[in-house]
Amino acid sequence: MVIGNKPPTLVYLAYKFSNSPTENTKKARKMAINLMKKYPNWIIVSPHFAVDALLDGVVDWTHMKDEDFSQWRRIQAGYMAACFLSRCDIMILGCKPTYTESSGVTWEYIIVKMLNSSWRKNKPIKVMTYDEAMQ
Repeated sequence: MVIGNKPPTLVYLAYKFSNSPTENTKKARKMAINLMKKYPNWIIVSPHFAVDALLDGVVDWTHMKDEDFSQWRRIQAGYMAACFLSRCDIMILGCKPTYTESSGVTWEYIIVKMLNSSWRKNKPIKVMTYDEAMQ
């Protein structure tokens, strides 16, 4: 499928989740909508919706406690995110990939770095910040 003269670009939007999942998911959604409006050929994959909402069956996590996220769910979320990342053309960093900012985004960033140095080295995943993408 081609939109205009360009084929679709698969984009992974990495954004913090755990410190305030519901509020951060709303922010990630706004970011995704803004990116899609600016780049009509971008297909945005957001782990908030493609992974967390699927596994938890909700998009409002205000009632959930940290212990509600089982070990299986945490491992499955990481595996699913890594699989999505492995297929993406671009990774957008919605926040800094530092452990104090977001452990999840830090791991996603590390996964991209590992992929780019191994089987994606001939077609690396481009990494940019949200602000860079919106310029």
